[in-house]
Amino acid sequence: MKRTILISGLALGLAFGGTALAEQPGERGYKDRGERSGMMERWARHLDLTETQQEQLKATRDSYNPELRNLYSEIREQRHALRDSASDGFNEEAARDSAERLGQLMAEHAFLRARLQADIGEILTDEQLAVLAERRQARAERGGNRWRGKGRHGERHNG
Repeated sequence: MKRTILISGLALGLAFGGTALAEQPGERGYKDRGERSGMMERWARHLDLTETQQEQLKATRDSYNPELRNLYSEIREQRHALRDSASDGFNEEAARDSAERLGQLMAEHAFLRARLQADIGEILTDEQLAVLAERRQARAERGGNRWRGKGRHGERHNG
C-alpha cells in the first residue's frame, strides 16, 4: 500500500514534468528552463540515485513524454472547444461531444500515469521511495501543493 502511494506521487511528478514540456518556453513562469532538467539532478542528490537508475529514469521519462505531450495538447484543445461551445449561444451537441472527448483524453492520461508509476516502482528501491515520501510530506506541510485547493500564492479559492 505504501509503495503504491509512493510510486503514485513520483509518477505524478514525472507526468506533470512531462506535460509541462508541452508548453512553450516561457509559459507558466518556467522562463526558458527547457525540460526542467533540474528535477533529475535533485532526485539524484536527494535519493542517492545510481548512474544506472538515473539513466533508467531518464529513459522512462523520455519514453512517456511524446505521448503525454500530445495528450496534454489534445486536452487543452478540447477544453477550448468546450469553452467555445458556450460563446455565441450554447451549442449543446458540440459541448457534449467536447466533454465526452475531454473525459476520454483525461482517462488516457490517468492510465499513462499509472503505467508510469509501475515503471518507476521497478527502478527505485524501497529506501528511495521512503525518502521521496518524506520529502513530499514536508512539501505538503509547507503548502507546496497548489493542486490541493490552494492558488498560486497559497490563498484558498472561494468559488
